[in-house]
Parts: sequence; C-alpha cells; structure tokens
Amino acid sequence: MDVVITLIAVAVLFAVAIAGYVLNNRAAVAIKGGGSSLHSLPYFHGLYSLLSIAVPLAIVICLFLFLETPLINATVMGALPEGVLDGLDSGGIQLVLAEIRSISRGQVFGVPEDWKVEAAERLVSLDTAADLYLVIGVVLLGAAILVFTRSRVAAAFRARQAAESIVTILMIACSTVAVLTTVGITFALVFEAYRFFEIVPLTEFFFGARWEPQIPIRADQIAAEGAFGWLPVILGTVVV
Repeated sequence: MDVVITLIAVAVLFAVAIAGYVLNNRAAVAIKGGGSSLHSLPYFHGLYSLLSIAVPLAIVICLFLFLETPLINATVMGALPEGVLDGLDSGGIQLVLAEIRSISRGQVFGVPEDWKVEAAERLVSLDTAADLYLVIGVVLLGAAILVFTRSRVAAAFRARQAAESIVTILMIACSTVAVLTTVGITFALVFEAYRFFEIVPLTEFFFGARWEPQIPIRADQIAAEGAFGWLPVILGTVVV
C-alpha cells in the first residue's frame, strides 16, 4: 500500500507541475498576444510555475517517506500497555516491533497476545491515516502553489530570473548534501579505524602475514583470536 500511495503522490506532483507550466505559459502567451511586451519568454513563466510546484512537493514526499515509519513505530511502541517491555534490551524491543508489524500484515504465527493484536491494529490505522494525509497534503499544497504562481504572471514579472534562482538554490542544496555526505563517510571511516586500531596494533596490521578476522564477539563464544595483517589482502587483490 505504501508503494501505491507514494506513486499516487508522485503522479499528483507531476500532474500539478505540468498543469502549472501549461497555465502560466498560456497566460504569458495571451499577454504577449494582447500587445504587451513580456520581460521573459512564456517558456520561463511556465518553467517558474513547474519548478515552484515540483521542488516543494518532492521535498514533502521525501520527508514523509523518511519520517513516516520511525514516527509510527514510536507512536505504536509508546502506546503499549505498561510493563510489557520491562526487562527487554534494544534487540528484544525490536523483535516485539517486528512481530507487531508481521501481525499487521496478516503474518500471524501461533496465538499472539491481545496487546500485540491491538498494537498491530493501531499500526494499520496509523499507516492508513498517514497515507491519506500525504495525498491530501500534496494536493492542497500543489493547488495553493499553482494558484500563487498563476497570479504572478504579468508583463513585468522577471520569470527567467525567478526560475534560474530556483535552479541555483536546488543545485546549491544538492552540492551541500554531497559535501555533508562525504564528510559523514570520512568521519565514519576515521571513527571505525580508530576503534579497530584500539584492538589491533599498527605493526600487526601493516606487517602481519595472516588475515583471519575470526574473533569472539561474546564472552561465551568460542573463536580464534584472529589475525589482521593486510599483506594477504593486498597480494590477493593484485593476483586477482
């Protein structure tokens, strides 16, 4: 259902954006046909409306997809009866959530507790409401922006500069995300490397002749101490 709703929201986005382009373009052509001199070509009036609609609606849809599941999960887990999660660690809580989600999809194994069934029903209700709000929100926001951009069509309106400003802001935002992503990846690599070298000496890593990364991760687990020399990895890569 979530995929269908997302496709509907995206279809609404395209429909409203194209409608904005057509309406603004025709309005600018009508002004030009009436003898007035346009500051910008009709094409830019249409492009301004299309971008003004498409960019905010795309952001809304992306934010919805990013936040829907965590917010619904938090709401469902927060409404569970008091005491049912006592004594559970994070892994146990995630297993309970996974079971509730399975029940909500009709995948029931055995006889689940009543509170799990009620939580699954609440989850389905929240999912349905969220999907409905997404479509309604996209339609209303798209219609509002469509009316606003249509009202700006005038002979003196600098549609080309307005459209180019939106494109510029969009490119800066994409560049910023790319830079922040690179910084995040670098930080993650440095942090994990620091944790690695807290356990494995530098001399063993750079000069070790064995690569056997099997180590015990629990106190009761039987495993070798492991060897982390990088030479076998590099030589194996060169040979391949």
